[in-house]
Amino acid sequence: MTPILTRKRATPVEEVEETAASTLPVAETQAWSGGSALATRAGTAVLWALLACGPLGLAVNALEPAAQVQAAVDPAPLPGEVAVVGESAVQAVSGWLTATREDAGAASGIYPELKASALPKAAATITDASVATLRLEAPGVWSVTVGVDASWPDEAGNPLPAQRLYFEVPVAAAGDGTAASVLALPAPVPAPQPVGDAELRYQTGLPANSALGTTVGEFLQALLTGQGDVSRYVTPGAEITAVTPAPFSAVDVRRVWATEQLDTSATPDDGQTAQVLVDSAVTPTSGVELATQYRLKLTARAGRWEISQMQSNPVVRAESGASAPTTEGALP
Repeated sequence: MTPILTRKRATPVEEVEETAASTLPVAETQAWSGGSALATRAGTAVLWALLACGPLGLAVNALEPAAQVQAAVDPAPLPGEVAVVGESAVQAVSGWLTATREDAGAASGIYPELKASALPKAAATITDASVATLRLEAPGVWSVTVGVDASWPDEAGNPLPAQRLYFEVPVAAAGDGTAASVLALPAPVPAPQPVGDAELRYQTGLPANSALGTTVGEFLQALLTGQGDVSRYVTPGAEITAVTPAPFSAVDVRRVWATEQLDTSATPDDGQTAQVLVDSAVTPTSGVELATQYRLKLTARAGRWEISQMQSNPVVRAESGASAPTTEGALP
């Protein structure tokens, strides 16, 4: 039986798979092995020379600082490399799933050695192909997991329900991060597992009708509905602008969670900060509510709260076994 993909001569990009041991010439290996004996003879000669110089020679040699060996640090991958590798993997999975024996389509360019007999008679219908995970296996060599909604027709040609599938693809990237090459066919793998021990630090419920909660609600109204001026609620210098055109007609703040206890009845001190998680519902023009969450950092100035940052990532507890969130003071 012949393989589905035949081995072709490695291109410069594919050669990054080869290890240093496999590329080391035999002659160099022998020279390195013989170098040990040469170093022994050289060291003996130096020792006799130091003895000839007397105790002073030995003392000077002992006082010389030992050479420091610096460990090589692998350079971080370029942002362009990550993007190119991810896109190459998505294209490889998409082309592979939609290829047929009669029409290989994009797969013929990605896998030039792919045999038509290895392809199915019917192509899959795919949507929402995207990168799920990327892992750098070696300098320039990546393992990419791509998720895609895929379905195949039954024997009668009727489409079956789509399901979310995941495929792992090995990809080699060029040194400058401008090109990538897929090294093998996609392999079906389980879905990436969620992180089980990560827990949010937002443990204290705050009243949505407090001064802080009101500021948050009015800010989101201005941000998403165009009702009001965003700059009224933002710390000077913070670069936060409204979403235009406004995609929603209403915003309803349901709960506000803080990372620590706050006395919402007192006037905040200037410079005081708060990090909050906002549970809210937005209403598009269709009238159907959509639940959403915002992570915000607020800073007090002149006795009132202002939005100083829209945080991309939530605040996570470092320790495990965190207690359940408290709801005291939060609206039901």
